[in-house]
Amino acid sequence: MDSADWDRRYAGTALLWSAEPNQFVVEQVTRMRPGRVLDLACGEGRNCVWLATHGWRATGVDFSAVALGKARELAHRFEATPEWIEADLTRWTPEYAAYDLVLAAYLHLDAIDRRSVLRAASAALVPGGTLLVLGHDRSNLATGTSGPRDPEVLLDADELLDDLAGGPPLRVVRAGRITRRVTTNGRPQHAIDTCVVGVRPMQSAGAGERAADLAAASIPAVLPPAGYLVVHRYPTASELRRLRTAAGLPDPGPQATQDALDNSLAGLCLEAEAEPGRAVACGRIVGDGRTFLVMVDIAVDPAIDPSDETAEFLSALRAPGSDEPAADARPFANATRPVNGDRSANGTRPVNRSRPNGAGARSTGAAGRSGRSSRSGRRGVGIVAVVLAELSAWAGEHADPTAFVGVATRTGVTPVGEWMNVRA
Repeated sequence: MDSADWDRRYAGTALLWSAEPNQFVVEQVTRMRPGRVLDLACGEGRNCVWLATHGWRATGVDFSAVALGKARELAHRFEATPEWIEADLTRWTPEYAAYDLVLAAYLHLDAIDRRSVLRAASAALVPGGTLLVLGHDRSNLATGTSGPRDPEVLLDADELLDDLAGGPPLRVVRAGRITRRVTTNGRPQHAIDTCVVGVRPMQSAGAGERAADLAAASIPAVLPPAGYLVVHRYPTASELRRLRTAAGLPDPGPQATQDALDNSLAGLCLEAEAEPGRAVACGRIVGDGRTFLVMVDIAVDPAIDPSDETAEFLSALRAPGSDEPAADARPFANATRPVNGDRSANGTRPVNRSRPNGAGARSTGAAGRSGRSSRSGRRGVGIVAVVLAELSAWAGEHADPTAFVGVATRTGVTPVGEWMNVRA
């Protein structure tokens, strides 16, 4: 469909789509620190207007003049002031390295145009900026509902990853399918969407050397066990509570768990290939990203890895008799330099809410797909080592080169390399 076709579709006084923002967009963006955002194919502006009312400096781009007219009316209703640009995305190039967030929601193009637009979108990100791609998944044709019926313009996560791989550097945080409830002819149904979230790596001077130092001095590079996937996403509150209690850690309760997740910099889960979406191990990073990062809540379901060595290995990571890892009680016990910065009203140090969330979309065991060469890890503690290795790799690439990187242990916080050397 060209701009004239969309103008005709948007014609009329009522909104073609809802005035409410997409809930997945809300879920992803709520954790971010507001900055400058670009909404590609913004349509009637529902996401762009919501972002503008939540502190973002928003720009919406669409090639339908009628849609943009409705977007301006919606913005006026909510007293928001986004910038609106009428342009064909296949012929328009956004400003380079200018946006903290680029959103491409339900932008359906042929493969060549899509690849070009997504690579331009990646290039428009500032270091540390986030690209969020969301749209109708191709599997809707067989098992879902709603969206275009042309398979050539429907999305597939693997194809999007291929599109992005040839563009500017981007660390994929999440890639896969999500479902949402829709009502069709009065009947509730499920629509299937593709989502990809990626972060442009930081470009701090010396970051590459810091990553190499961490890789060499801290944890051996490892692959997950056969049949498991490393997925760079935060565990849900219920997953984290389940894994903590299964690993012998106290349950902090739903609110405290959610608060802990909301104040994290990064997280990852290990999932069985046979049960995608269900974590069997997890870990997360807390800190401010500039002066310190600490790996906490490293938990493994003992039914997956019941070895005595793993239990002993995990025990060394726990704070005895505490509801939280020792990092929360003594966050700088072994730091080599003082940490500056004000505390927020609730007594915790502020974190970068636009933080990236992982070292890539997924890594797989020997029986699965992997972009890495086969490498061996520590026997008997493979799952724990995978979690630590992946979080360490994230820290090496995204942390300030001078930041302290440690592991929460029974005795405090130990530098990650020192702790692993002791454990070796």
